[in-house]
Amino acid sequence: MSKYILDTDHVTLFQHGNDKIIKRAREVGGANIFVTTVTLEEQLQGRLAGINKATANTKKPELVSVAYHNLRTTQEFFCNVQLLDFDDTASIK
Repeated sequence: MSKYILDTDHVTLFQHGNDKIIKRAREVGGANIFVTTVTLEEQLQGRLAGINKATANTKKPELVSVAYHNLRTTQEFFCNVQLLDFDDTASIK
């Protein structure tokens, strides 16, 4: 069976409950779906930027807990997917 590699945009849509993405993921099965460590890095960078922005916003301190919750949710997501490493083959142009 084929391997399906989700890019960062598709992972984000999946995380937000996009019906089309979830339906397709069910059709191909979780064992055939992969995410790259590049997507992991991009999402972590975004979550860390969100934390920095929230902590700098002194007018809305409640955003800090939301930002940390988002980081935790992202961490849990990536613990439950198959990750593809970025190796020498991936870096060939």
